Amino acid sequence: MGLNPSSLEPKPHASRPAQRLGERLLAAGLVSRFQLEMALQEQLSTKKRLGEIVVAKGWVPYAVLEKIAAGMIHNGTKSVRSVKNKITF
Repeated sequence: MGLNPSSLEPKPHASRPAQRLGERLLAAGLVSRFQLEMALQEQLSTKKRLGEIVVAKGWVPYAVLEKIAAGMIHNGTKSVRSVKNKITF
């Protein structure tokens, strides 16, 4: 899957609804629809965070996920949780 660098950059606030992490990963071409569905099913059964799952499976490098999450936090998206010292998923 090819990485679309422009999809990782934080976007200015606009009237568009906030995207969830899975939607961002899909839009960036980092995961397929099938992989996202698998990760969401695992999330339901294990209570692990989506980012943790996709990194553990080797689908998305942690540094890339961290950049996407930072952009989401910058844009005010509420679907990624953060802690004071480090972004966690």
